[in-house]
Amino acid sequence: LSNVLLDEEAPVRDAVAEELSFMLSGIGKYRHSGVGSAPSMRFIAFVPLCAESRKAAKVKASMMQCISSLRGSIATCQAQVRAMGKAAEKNFENNLKMKLMPEYCVPYALHLLAFRHETASAAGTLAGEDDSDAEMEADELAQSEEASEKRLKKRLKFLFDPLIQSLGERADNISFLLRMIDQIGKFSPVDVMKSSTKFSSLETSLDDDSETEADNEEKEAAARMKIIYQFAREVLLSHVKKDFNLTVYPGSIQVPAALYSRNQSSPANAPIRYESDDSFERPENKRPKKSISHYVSKNQDMESDEDKSVGDDDSVDDKSIDDKSVEDKSIEE
Repeated sequence: LSNVLLDEEAPVRDAVAEELSFMLSGIGKYRHSGVGSAPSMRFIAFVPLCAESRKAAKVKASMMQCISSLRGSIATCQAQVRAMGKAAEKNFENNLKMKLMPEYCVPYALHLLAFRHETASAAGTLAGEDDSDAEMEADELAQSEEASEKRLKKRLKFLFDPLIQSLGERADNISFLLRMIDQIGKFSPVDVMKSSTKFSSLETSLDDDSETEADNEEKEAAARMKIIYQFAREVLLSHVKKDFNLTVYPGSIQVPAALYSRNQSSPANAPIRYESDDSFERPENKRPKKSISHYVSKNQDMESDEDKSVGDDDSVDDKSIDDKSVEDKSIEE
């Protein structure tokens, strides 16, 4: 579907982008008994790929409408679960929230971008290119890299702007989104096409080349994710005007475990230096202030001590790294 949204033929791109806008706004076939159907986060994640489309304005307006509807559903759902008691509130926090909060489209969107070959990589070249790139003139290569980075920033703005602008000037979800991408930055994107295909031992031994190719895809995606992580932070921080924009989200933040695996070499897992201490150890009983300077400074506290794994096939939580298993909370479309 992402390939079709970026088809070389403009009429094809426009037709698919318009259909996506219908889905987001619950029009036509996406409306049942007079009520629009809330799309899966996996489909909202395709919105950034429409940034260069001639239907971009329509898609963005539909996304704003979708976000508004989802926020209304969340408010209604939260009121209901509070009346039902602690068990219902726990179910909302660990399951329903990931289906209703529009911010949870971000892990899917970043995963899509990481596996797009036109996305720039942290290695300073366009990921996915073959050895012939070395023969390109330096100026031509620099122009290609600049164009790729510009395209990536445009797509990230197309993703994050509606999520933040939907809350107005006093948007309080920027801190949530910053923590989310920090959490994603601790993991490597998984090639779901590879992981969803089961081979017998004989088939695997006869198909070593395809396995190697799939491994290379994941390595390239991990390289792209580094620059996605960097640019995503820049886009989010550009929206920070006052400290209330960084209001701390009280709940846990999760990412789909089916899309990401732990990456120890990630920049988000690097040791954190504190201004008040030359050591790399966290001062005892001390936590950094949640201010603008805290997030803008080069060495931020990305709360690396608040990660935990949730379920087998659904998500990774940022609360702790306990070995205790918890209930399986799958995220279904």
